Amino acid sequence: MEKNIEIQNKYVIRKMIILITLLLINFYFSQSKKIVNVLPITKTHKLGFYSYDKEFKMYQEPVILSSGKNYKIQGYDADNYSEGEILSLSPNKRYFVLDYIIKGYVEDGVNTILHENYLCVIIDINKRKVVMQMQDGCGGSWNKKNQWIYAEKVRFDGR
Repeated sequence: MEKNIEIQNKYVIRKMIILITLLLINFYFSQSKKIVNVLPITKTHKLGFYSYDKEFKMYQEPVILSSGKNYKIQGYDADNYSEGEILSLSPNKRYFVLDYIIKGYVEDGVNTILHENYLCVIIDINKRKVVMQMQDGCGGSWNKKNQWIYAEKVRFDGR
């Protein structure tokens, strides 16, 4: 009788270990997000997005992929959007420009109005963070000194 109880206890413990392991595996994979779009930035870095908004046809939650890891871009609001294209890469390949679109519906009590504000950001690839946000300078370009130039003025110095 005692042997049967001991065998049953081992069986129950084994089942509990298997169940806990399966629950942990399920939890781990449910927490990891899938990348929906990947664009090369440099030989060692890529840009990816965690989500795509079908209504607006835009991407959200950009991340930099490097050495097999995904890093959120500090300073890029996860609620903002991107059309999913790198606008420009600096000559030293330390910075890139990405669109930064604020888009959503605003209700005034009577109507629902779509609000859009088109901006762009300069992102430091190695630090994985926004170093500058612009609205009127998005049409600029990099010079050979790694400076972002707009309207013949240095808007960002990436030296």
